[in-house]
Amino acid sequence: MTVTHGTTRFVILTKRYAIKLPYISFKKYGFTNFLCGLLANINESQYTEIYENEYGVKHLPIIFHIGFGIMNVMRRIEPIKKEDFIKINNSFKQKYGEMATMSNDTSYKNFGWYKGEIYCFDYV
Repeated sequence: MTVTHGTTRFVILTKRYAIKLPYISFKKYGFTNFLCGLLANINESQYTEIYENEYGVKHLPIIFHIGFGIMNVMRRIEPIKKEDFIKINNSFKQKYGEMATMSNDTSYKNFGWYKGEIYCFDYV
């Protein structure tokens, strides 16, 4: 099990799941960041069910959540290799134009294969 965090949430990575919880801190802006973490979980639980960008890249769906943004649970998938990400992203640019990217998220660590398709996730 691994624990990692971003600005507003921390993530518990188990062998099979990623559990996302609002990050609380007692430093300056700690409560504000906690509220932003709740909102991020709420938004994510709503848009991952339906989101697929214009190039066909999907966000990894939430498989379980507790209301009010308390917790989101996703399957854990391994990120693709950097070389593979570069190849795939370059083919997107060739097919859709130079400004095309697979997602607003540009880190290869946030993309992986799930059921034979590439998915964007946000827990690394």
